Parts: sequence; structure tokens; C-alpha cells
Amino acid sequence: MEYVVGVGLALGVGVFASLARLDRDRAFYPTVLVVVAAYYDLFAIMGGGAALGAETGVAAVFVCASVIGFRTNLWIVAAALAGHGVFDLVHGLLIENAGVPGWWPMFCLSYDVVAGVYLAWLLASRRLRAEATPGFGTRIRPHVEAELAAAAAAELGGDPAGGFRHLERAHVLGQGSTVEHVRVHVRMLLWGLRRRQAREVTGQALRVVGAATKTGLGLIPHGNTGGANVGPFKPMPIADDLATTIASARTTAGTLLSVVLVMATLFGVSACSATPRDVRIAEVDGHQVAYRVLGSGKPVLVMLSGLQHGMATFQDVAPELAKSATVIVYDRSGYGGSSIASGPRDAAGAERELSSLLEATGIPGPYVLAGHSLGGLFAEYYATKHPDQIAGLILEDSRPADFARRCETAKVSMCSPLPEMVRGESRAVQDEVLALPATEAQVESAGAVEGKPVLVISRPAVVGATSFGTVWTAAQADLAARYPGSIHLVASAGGHDVHGDQRAWYLEAVREFLRKAN
Repeated sequence: MEYVVGVGLALGVGVFASLARLDRDRAFYPTVLVVVAAYYDLFAIMGGGAALGAETGVAAVFVCASVIGFRTNLWIVAAALAGHGVFDLVHGLLIENAGVPGWWPMFCLSYDVVAGVYLAWLLASRRLRAEATPGFGTRIRPHVEAELAAAAAAELGGDPAGGFRHLERAHVLGQGSTVEHVRVHVRMLLWGLRRRQAREVTGQALRVVGAATKTGLGLIPHGNTGGANVGPFKPMPIADDLATTIASARTTAGTLLSVVLVMATLFGVSACSATPRDVRIAEVDGHQVAYRVLGSGKPVLVMLSGLQHGMATFQDVAPELAKSATVIVYDRSGYGGSSIASGPRDAAGAERELSSLLEATGIPGPYVLAGHSLGGLFAEYYATKHPDQIAGLILEDSRPADFARRCETAKVSMCSPLPEMVRGESRAVQDEVLALPATEAQVESAGAVEGKPVLVISRPAVVGATSFGTVWTAAQADLAARYPGSIHLVASAGGHDVHGDQRAWYLEAVREFLRKAN
């Protein structure tokens, strides 16, 4: 009978936790393991305390397994639950504990093993995520990458000083992570080499060493912008937007509520709801894609980020646009919370990924696609392959498909990132750079979608622009001409990241376009 009760209770608690979504908090099953392991200590006290030392030592092993599994991978917790069932089986042979009820080992054995198997099923079927929530470095990385991308775009556009300002912002964001801290100083060092500024090169060489050795110890001057023009140990005020981003990246899910809920569940108190996560995960062609859905109703706006950017790049504009539309933002393969996909990361690969993602969201079209930079190429290609799903296109300083050829004709260099230039970047960036020639060829070959409203948003022409800037400005005008009847708007200031540099203007332009496209 003890076995039947154990199996029934384990299944009952597990199914109830899944239905009530209590197990969405990854601390749920680790807490179950801690509670189960602690019962032998309780029985030892009831039996006079003689076995308390031995029971506490064994319980400590399972508590450690619980903590390690919580922090790293829940498969460890599943194995530890099953392992505790084995311990129940041989407990009486190892420890003499007079307080243990005669029925307990059989009941606990069946409960532990079934709970472990049920958790393993949840993990194997991907109803629960096994890996722990990423740490600060992983959470802040998309924001650092957005600033690094803006820095590279500004420098390529003939504004090296503007590029360095973005590097300073990246430094403030990433200095709490050793990897990101070192990475930004290396980028500053390379900037100094390109500009032939000996002071910057020397200063950054020293700061690279300091970032590598001191960050992990917490010896960082918060807010310091990282350039050789400021003292390396001087704390500085942090801009409000950066402070908000840093605070968000440092926030971790609390576990106290989970402990209370587990105890309530074990002792018969029910809970009826759980708050859904903002970031969702979809299974797309064998890999996971992280995405968010904001707002509701029509139109449905899907935002595609540029090279080196994840969906975090739209965090300051997507919520505003969602006040009058449904907005979908997502991380392409390898960015942010999305895992690496197999196959080339060209326009065709991006099209397959987005098509499967939109199907997985269950949100019907038609869609307005808003692509920034490289994301504009992906948006153009998707529109030609799924014209019936498209309500409009927004191309924000989008890279024209023929831009590399234009640069070659004008004898302008550095128009396309080379694989060796991004060797220190993430695999996602490297894969997209490697596939860029194929992406451009695919978009050119596919042609332009017809009969759809199109908005082209461009950065302003820079006074005294470089040859690159001249070619880019002309290419933006021709990109608009590629779509007869399109609207071409040029920002009055700012750089390549129009939605960030000219946020209010960008929001108004997009809102007006959505009103007309709906």
C-alpha cells in the first residue's frame, strides 16, 4: 500500500504543479528534493537525536545536489531524486534511526523515483528548460553587442568619435562581466590602432589586463567610460537608460515564493495561477528561438534586428508601438536566448526560421515586417516568399542587396564586414557575416515584393561624408525607388541605429505608417 500511495502522491503533485504552472519556477523540484531529504533529520530528532549527525550528513549531499542542479541543470535534480529513492531502499542497512516510521522507506522510495522520472519526462519533452537562467554576462551581452554594432556602424559611416561614444556605453554596460569587460577594452584598443592614437593604444593595453584580472573580484569603478581620457579607477555617474538596463540584467527570479508553494502543495494547500514569462521559447527546426509578444490586435508588427543585435535592440520602442499594435520581437539563431541552428545563416535560413516561428506563435497575419540593417535584407526576402502574409514593409537604414557591388564600382573599401573582422564575435555574428554574400545574392534574385506599402527610413547624409557615406546615401534612395509608391523618410540627426538615436521621430513615423497599412 505504501508504494501505491507514494506513486499516486508523486504523480498527483507533479501533474498539479504542471497544470497550475508552479513548476515554471525552476526552484520547484530542487525544493522538493530538499524537503524530502530533510524528513530523515526530523525522524532522527523524533527518535532521540542519536542518528541526527549521520542523517544531516546524507541530507547535506542531496541539498548540495539540489543547489547545483538549480544553478546549472535540472537533470542533476532528476537524478538526485531517483538517487534518494535508492537511498531509501538501503537506508535501514546504513543508518539506525529509531524515529523512522516503518512505512516511510517504501513510501519515500516510490515517491522519489516517480518524482524523478516525472521531472525527467518534463525535461526530455522540453516542457521545462533544463539549463539555468543565464547569468549577468549572458543577459547583458545583447545590450553590449548592440552598442558595439552601433560603434562599428558609426565608424564605417565616417564618424569615429561617435563610434567611440558607443564603445564607452558598451563599457559601462559590460564592466560587471569579465568577458564583456575585456571584450570592450579590446575593441577600444583596436579603435586606437585604426586611428593611430598611441595614448589610447597604451591605455587600453593596460586596461585589458586590469579587466581580465580585477573584474571577477568586483574591483571595478562603476560608470567609468573606459577610455584613456579618464582615470581607470574613477567611478562616474551612469546614464539613466544604462542604469535601467544593468539593473534588469542583474535581476534574478526569486526562489522564496517557490519554496512556499512547494510546501503548500505538499501539505494540501492549492494555488490557482502563475505569472507567465515575458520571454517565450519556440521549438523551430530543431533549435530554440526566444521571442516576445507585446500588445494585441491589428496590425501585427514583426521586428527583425540587424547584425550583432538581438531583440533587446528594440526594447525602447517595441513597448510603445505595442500600445496600438501586436508587436513580435525575437532573437535569431545564436543571439540572446536562442540556440544555434544548423545550416547557413543566409536570407533563406532566416526566412525558414521566421516562418516557423510565426506559425508557432499562433498569431495570424498579415504582418508588417520592420527590418533594421541586415534585418532589412531578411525582411525583403521573406516578403517575396510569402507575399500573401505581408501587409507592409519597413526598412530602417537597411543594407541594399547591391551595396557591395556599388562599393566595388566606386572603388570604396570596407563596405562589408570580413570574417576575420568578427573572429572575436559570437558564432551567430560570424555565421551571418560568412553568409552575407549569399544573402545579398538571394535578395537580388528574389526581386521586390509588389503591391505592398513600403516605408524606407534612412540616417541623414553626413556633412563632409566619406566615400562610404556617399555611396550609402545614394543606395538608400535607390532602395526606396525599388518599391514604386514607397515612402522615404530621412532622419534629421543620429546614425545607423535610427530607432535608438531618433526614438521619438522613429516611433511617430512607424505609427503613422501602421495606421495607413492597417
